[in-house]
Amino acid sequence: QQPFDFVLLGNPLNAEGGQLQIQTPGGQCRKDEDALPLHYPKILRPRVSCTWKGVVIPRAGRYDVCWCDRTYGATCVLWQLVGQIAVAGPINSTAPPEPALLGPMMLFKMQIWGVNLTSEGRLGVARGRSDCADEASAEAAKLAPLWANSSTALWEVASPPEPGNFTICWGPSDGSPLSAVIRRGLAVPREDCRLSETWEPVLDATGS
Repeated sequence: QQPFDFVLLGNPLNAEGGQLQIQTPGGQCRKDEDALPLHYPKILRPRVSCTWKGVVIPRAGRYDVCWCDRTYGATCVLWQLVGQIAVAGPINSTAPPEPALLGPMMLFKMQIWGVNLTSEGRLGVARGRSDCADEASAEAAKLAPLWANSSTALWEVASPPEPGNFTICWGPSDGSPLSAVIRRGLAVPREDCRLSETWEPVLDATGS
């Protein structure tokens, strides 16, 4: 979710009349309602380049960049693939243990799958139902992974010291804020079983 600048170069480039969109990979470039359109570049250099400022792709993944500079009115006549973008970050993960099995301050493993995951990535456990952009996530300790290999990474984390809801947040590095919600969980109070003070033994007919 970090903004970046996107520059498209060409020779010549129909900078005034072109259309650009970012879409899921593997398919044919075409008008796609689920694609991310980039409207009205901030900087135009006629026949040379277009620059879009502050582009935000909301989810990690790999994407195709499609360009159309042949239009009939507002309708594209010919889309073409001009590049690909890899947005680093988590895509999926294992879930925390079920509440019945998870008490306060209990360790468990969290495995995350995504794009360009590195040992620089950090997880944090925020109390409550955090959006990973609030005070709770800012106060969470940042944990390094046990290992990471670009497509997946493994962490050992602990539930909060008090019972209640918690949120697992991810950030790209120790110097960056935790910004992405990975999973939510619930830690329940742990109670020791004990015999009631009024418990009395009952003997069967054999006296056992």
